[in-house]
Amino acid sequence: MPAPGERKGAKFPFQPGEDSFPQWNHGFSVIIDDLRALLFTAKGEVPLKPHVGTSVNAFVFENPTPITQALVAREIRQIVATHFPEMRVTNVITRIETQGPAKIIVVKLVYTISGQEGEEEIPLEL
Repeated sequence: MPAPGERKGAKFPFQPGEDSFPQWNHGFSVIIDDLRALLFTAKGEVPLKPHVGTSVNAFVFENPTPITQALVAREIRQIVATHFPEMRVTNVITRIETQGPAKIIVVKLVYTISGQEGEEEIPLEL
């Protein structure tokens, strides 16, 4: 397996590239894209791999409260610990935003990958 900084993968969400193939990401952004894709995959959604995915979608019908925020943060920490051993989560900060009739929990993930620090905001519509 290549080192985290040398990885290559399709950009998520998929975007067309110059030659009709998907755009590619390189380096640490591949890990973040993989995390985003995994967060939007429900447990049991991947055939023959019932343990892959998250339970974040279980919070869709919950009121976005501080308890829901804490549960989402815990789920993200568990997913990173299970599927991304090269990533260390420093902090998971959640906040609730209202966009029209929808409530959204925005997750700010503070992390370190192979000594490189970064932050990423991931909106989860609830």
